[in-house]
Amino acid sequence: EEYQVKKLCELVHYAYNNIPYYKEVLDKRGIRPEDVKSLSDIKKMPLLSKEDVRNFQDKMISLAFPKNKLIHSHTSGTSGKSLQFFTTEEAIQFQWAVWWRHKKRFGVDIDDRYASFTGKGAVPITQKKPPFWRENRAFNQTVFTMHHITSSKVHSIIEKLNSEKYVYYTGYPSIIASLAAFVEDSGLSIERGPRIIFTGAETLYEDQRVLIERVFQCPVTDQYGFSEGAGNASKCEEGFFHEDFEFGILECGNGEEINDGSTRGNIVATGFSNFGMPFIRYQTGDTGIWKASECKCGRKTKTLVKIE
Repeated sequence: EEYQVKKLCELVHYAYNNIPYYKEVLDKRGIRPEDVKSLSDIKKMPLLSKEDVRNFQDKMISLAFPKNKLIHSHTSGTSGKSLQFFTTEEAIQFQWAVWWRHKKRFGVDIDDRYASFTGKGAVPITQKKPPFWRENRAFNQTVFTMHHITSSKVHSIIEKLNSEKYVYYTGYPSIIASLAAFVEDSGLSIERGPRIIFTGAETLYEDQRVLIERVFQCPVTDQYGFSEGAGNASKCEEGFFHEDFEFGILECGNGEEINDGSTRGNIVATGFSNFGMPFIRYQTGDTGIWKASECKCGRKTKTLVKIE
């Protein structure tokens, strides 16, 4: 909490002095940066909607950065209309560091061999013969594309997966679950399965998790994050999401207590790393359920049972 308060105060002062949008909205509300002194004071800051980002994008870019030094990025649009924004090299590095801490929690390392299941067009959709994958030697990664995970091509893909020792798989849960279903339906088997599977970019549903774990005979874990990089929560060994507190604040908006004492609310995110275009109290559009008690894993950070 002490760390987050320090970072929040730094962020608000920076935004007021360098981001025209925040200076305008805070002046209009009569709020000064020094009014934010604690985590509870974050509620004094206005909420930021996706439409605000679209409408005031130019005013949200920091005056402290030459625009040609910023990295243009966008959301995938999986939960609605894609959003354009700018970020920095440092923010991207910080986000990857947080993601890698999650992986290392489960015993994998950055140079381990892995298979990735993606929607990107690494292999032409029109390709009829194997290989239905591409090798990314620099990352020690084999890339499989969702367009080729079909009943007629799954035999070749399983042969490839069985021919190498991949330490882990990573990718969209819907793609990996589709592959698992084809494996079961075809009577095939994974002979050299991974140690663990990491999913991301979509919600991992319980039926998907059960299917994937049954077919690949290993645990599945995931994390909650988003392209805008304003917050992150990584699952622990007990299966709960823990707020990655160094990366940002995940606030429970309009929270309502539910039967077991946990709280359901809108996820409102404030990121600490992107000083090129900060997102403060950003309405992600997602809903979370915050755990009432501490997690058995021993981590003291705020814990979410579920992302809806």
